Amino acid sequence: MPLTNKQVDQIEQIYLERRRAAEDRAAENRARIEEAVPELARLEKEQADLRGRLIEARRSGSAHLAAELDKQIRATVLMKETLLQEAGFSPEDLKPQWSCPLCRDTGYAEGGRCSCFRPTLVNVLYHDSPLWERVNEESFETFDITRFDTRPDVDLGGESARSVMVKNLRAAKNFVRNFGTKMQNMLLYGPTGTGKTFLCNCIAGALMKEGWAVVYMTAAEYFRLMGDMAFGRSEQTIEGLMDSTDLLIIDDLGTEIETAANISLLEETVDRRFRRKQSTVISTNLTPEDIRHRYIERIGSRLLCYQTLPFGGGDLRTGSRSRLTDL
Repeated sequence: MPLTNKQVDQIEQIYLERRRAAEDRAAENRARIEEAVPELARLEKEQADLRGRLIEARRSGSAHLAAELDKQIRATVLMKETLLQEAGFSPEDLKPQWSCPLCRDTGYAEGGRCSCFRPTLVNVLYHDSPLWERVNEESFETFDITRFDTRPDVDLGGESARSVMVKNLRAAKNFVRNFGTKMQNMLLYGPTGTGKTFLCNCIAGALMKEGWAVVYMTAAEYFRLMGDMAFGRSEQTIEGLMDSTDLLIIDDLGTEIETAANISLLEETVDRRFRRKQSTVISTNLTPEDIRHRYIERIGSRLLCYQTLPFGGGDLRTGSRSRLTDL
């Protein structure tokens, strides 16, 4: 994922502050230990001198001298450990206690990014983000399938809302599992309050926690921002937004003002992300037929080539139900 210079600087500063904090704590510990163990400094200097002489002895091939020096080093190490133990310390207390022992707070381990890098990146990308708070409340872990009706629904081809949602949930988890290995696009459609936004939040949160860059906006917010960028009212550019976004989620497509400009911006969004093999998730209250009539054929056909997930069963927020077939 491409990072801005500002984000790179933020991440480097985080790791720098972690290293400094660990080193400062180590310095404070050493001062306290040296006060309790006055012989520590002398033993460490003696140990360093012996190691230097050992290196020279090995280079010159003096095996007997090297063995004697190695014996003396072990004796000083044992003396140091004994004195520390008697004073209630250990050799580990003299070392910096890194937040991440694998990379020693550098962000790199074994020639690549350390496992601590992604959580750090997530913090930089989403710190204080309202979306971050929302996706922690609405996630795969908090998804309650029992809220969905088990009666057959004629609007869902006779299936129940619950059985359809089980399939949708499985598709969403597969979307997350396969993310980054191929381009994936998803269209969630159905009436208001049937779980589309909740499932979008589940997808967004799971990917954000893995360190992917997610942009999530309502259709109205998205087209307002796109218009500002297109007409130079925003410092951000359309290209910059698209290129730095791993997943774009547009919620409630169809609620935006129906203008030629918005249709043009939607066409640009869909085409650009398709060409660059970038994934998009769109939710809408429109039916596939509505999409064909509302948008130009080029947009409608492209959107309906997405993986489509139907939603139904009535508004979960009000308790109203769509047409059901009695058992």
